[in-house]
Amino acid sequence: MSGTTEEMKEISVEVGPHMQTHKFTGKLLGCAGSYAIEHGYETEVYQTKRGQIAVWQSYDEAPSTLETFATVDAADLPKDIKDDVLVALGLDLPEIKLDI
Repeated sequence: MSGTTEEMKEISVEVGPHMQTHKFTGKLLGCAGSYAIEHGYETEVYQTKRGQIAVWQSYDEAPSTLETFATVDAADLPKDIKDDVLVALGLDLPEIKLDI
């Protein structure tokens, strides 16, 4: 994968019901917008030093999660976040065909 010019750095996120700190090397590619955050939904997407896609998510009172995926498509992200991630990676956005 290509990537943004942002340097990899140590990322620290809190995961699970006990808010255990998880650390890894990566760079932020995209995150939930202000509307989602205002409604209790947070998502941060990172590219790891090994080229994986790491997705940290938190929703209201539910324990936050951290999952890794081999590809952006496998992460099954909301469209707005996925588009931001694809752009950050220097990849083309998918073509949208309209029947209008």
